[in-house]
Amino acid sequence: MKKTLEDLETMKNKSMIPFGSQYEFLFATLEDYYIAKMDGVNRIKAELNNWDIEAQKVIANKLIDIISESGISGFDKNEILSLIGESIIQEIKKWNCYIEEYKNDEGKLCARLRDKDTNKKVSIVGINADKNHLLRFMSQAKINLHTMPTVFDKNGTDIVAVRGNIESEDEEEIVLNIDVETGGYLFE
Repeated sequence: MKKTLEDLETMKNKSMIPFGSQYEFLFATLEDYYIAKMDGVNRIKAELNNWDIEAQKVIANKLIDIISESGISGFDKNEILSLIGESIIQEIKKWNCYIEEYKNDEGKLCARLRDKDTNKKVSIVGINADKNHLLRFMSQAKINLHTMPTVFDKNGTDIVAVRGNIESEDEEEIVLNIDVETGGYLFE
């Protein structure tokens, strides 16, 4: 069973001399792997494989901060980010979506993605998910309505194709992680 964010939080309160806590020891070890070991990235990958995807993201981002602050020249954060989820083998799936326009509580026009098959709301998460970028992307559909006239129609032929892996799903929403190779969204 993979360790979780809860396990990571628990480590903050477990003492470990001389590091202060198991949490600090974990990050000191990972930093040491990266800085001092020839196969350090593989060692980090092996440690990340012990954690679920959410914990991997937190650990990777904290490690990126630590290594960035150390001032190592030539550090590429994408080297660490690329390790997230490598142990989770899932086939990338494509969801055909349409854009739903609605008014929020303040009466402002908003937009969101919905799956054409289930009509569930589609939410996009991941390190590469950027809400502002998605909103600008969806606004292009309105501007270019002459090119893709049915992208706002559940039964239309124009789609927003979203590729990624399912993080979670319930009766009302599908949460997709686009942090996978060829993951993301585009008009088709």
